[in-house]
Amino acid sequence: MKSGRKATILVSAMTILLSLCLLAGATYALFGQKVDRTVEITAGSVSAQVEFQEEIKTYSMDKPMTAGTFELGGTATLDRENALVMAGVMPGDKAEVVLNIKNTSSVKIKYRVKATLSGDLAAAFVVTVDGKALAGTENDTAITEWLEMEIDAEKGITVTVELPDEAGNDFMLKSGKAIFTVQIAQGNATDQELDNAFSE
Repeated sequence: MKSGRKATILVSAMTILLSLCLLAGATYALFGQKVDRTVEITAGSVSAQVEFQEEIKTYSMDKPMTAGTFELGGTATLDRENALVMAGVMPGDKAEVVLNIKNTSSVKIKYRVKATLSGDLAAAFVVTVDGKALAGTENDTAITEWLEMEIDAEKGITVTVELPDEAGNDFMLKSGKAIFTVQIAQGNATDQELDNAFSE
C-alpha cells in the first residue's frame, strides 16, 4: 500500500515537473526581434540681415541737396553702428536712405516694418517706409503689411525721416529718435497668426 502511494506521489511530482518544463519551453521557444528606427530632428531658423545702405539723400524744403548735408548746415550721416544720425535739422529738412533686408534664414520668411518714435521731437517727425507715412502721434505702428521673401533674397526699402516745415518754435533744440524694426517669421504662417504672435 505504501509503495502504491509513493508511486502516485512520484507520478504527480513528475507530471508537475513536466508541466513546468513545457511551460518554460513555451515561454522561451518563440523567436523575437526588436527593430528601432531613429528620427533625427534639426530645427530650422529665421534670421535676416538688416542695414542701411551707405548712400543718403538729403532735401531742404523739397530741394535736393548735396548728399549728407542740409541747406542751412545740418547733416545726415551713418554712424559706426549703422544708425542714421541727423544733426542741426531745421523745419523742411528730410533724409532718405535705403533699408536693405536680406533673408539669411533656412526657410522662406514673412516680414514687415514697424516704426517707433521717441523723444521731444517725436510729435513733429514724419517718417515713411516705401512711401507710406507715419506721423509721430501713431507711435509703434506697423507701416508695411506682411510680405514674403524667399531664402537668400534681398529687398531694399526706401525710408525717409523729415522734420516738416510746419514744425514751430516749440521744437527748437529738441531731440528725438526713430527706430525702424523689421519683424520676421516663418513664411507659412498666416498674417493673422503673425499679428497675434507679435502682439504678445
